Amino acid sequence: MRAIRQDEPQWTVPWLSYSALVESWASAADSFSATTDQMLSFADRTSSPERSLTLLCRGLPSAAIVLLLASDRQRLIAMTSALVELEAHAGERELLDAFTASLAGASSTASLSMATTRLAQRGLALATALATCALATIRPEAPLPVEMRAAAMATLSKAGATWLASLLPQQ
Repeated sequence: MRAIRQDEPQWTVPWLSYSALVESWASAADSFSATTDQMLSFADRTSSPERSLTLLCRGLPSAAIVLLLASDRQRLIAMTSALVELEAHAGERELLDAFTASLAGASSTASLSMATTRLAQRGLALATALATCALATIRPEAPLPVEMRAAAMATLSKAGATWLASLLPQQ
């Protein structure tokens, strides 16, 4: 048995995705771009980079949210395809569908509703809250389902992240 090193993808991909999220929402564009590139380079070291971007984040779709904020629709589509045969990640495929639809300028309401329900069943309210903030950031003119916005506001308030909640449009 070998020891796990902290520079291996299972550690670095999630941590770099968290860092990139903060950089994006802090409007640090250059840092966000560099951290996103670094996150992707670590994911590319795995046998299935697109699948790893979802699985290594262990239920918090932070890498997918980073790619949404980076408008990387092609990578999001590849991540969705990589999850086709996996059943254990309820809500994540639907969230990826919503992200790709949003980047294409299409409605993502149906996918978002399904993703929200499935992620909530898994106890992942923070995942939905962060996804809601990212969608509001990337397409501020697109309407968000009222219940999704309310749930995101409640989760972010409970977490003491009012600064992030302030990014959500008032409806």
